[in-house]
Amino acid sequence: MQARIGGGSGIHRVNSCSTYATITLLAAKTVIALDNQSDSAMTQTLTIQLSETTYDQLKRAAELTHQSVDAVVEQSLLGGLPSLLEEIPPAYQPDVYPLLRMSEAELRAEAQRWFPAERWAEYEQLLEQKRVSPLSDPAQARLDVLRHEADILTFRKGYAAVLLKRRGYAPPTLAELSQAA
Repeated sequence: MQARIGGGSGIHRVNSCSTYATITLLAAKTVIALDNQSDSAMTQTLTIQLSETTYDQLKRAAELTHQSVDAVVEQSLLGGLPSLLEEIPPAYQPDVYPLLRMSEAELRAEAQRWFPAERWAEYEQLLEQKRVSPLSDPAQARLDVLRHEADILTFRKGYAAVLLKRRGYAPPTLAELSQAA
């Protein structure tokens, strides 16, 4: 089965064993097209094979939600993609990218990591000193290092929780988090 969606041309059956769809990604919109022709110069084409069942589910979801199939495909694709790492500041992205390859157990361990107590105490002490008077250059450098480590931990914990949730796992409750402390 091939379909042209986005231009509103309906659905055409080609064969009954597989569904073939060409997904054309336009600047901010996903369109399923019968061919590779497009008026937009900013397109990329990806051809995928869908089972008859999957395609029927897409059609049914579109009917039930009173949306076009292309809108359902776009939502499905967006829902399956990891949160954009671009939303994480570039300086921290290399520390967060490895989480994409982690197993559930590794992500759970990452989500439950804590900043070491002795370094946290040092961090708070330096912040308090800075509030009272300017820090020496070495003390400011140490504060910057500790802040960077804390930021990395925060981004990794948060992203681990997002990835776990996207994979269908419930994040730990507040009670579970406070028991781990």
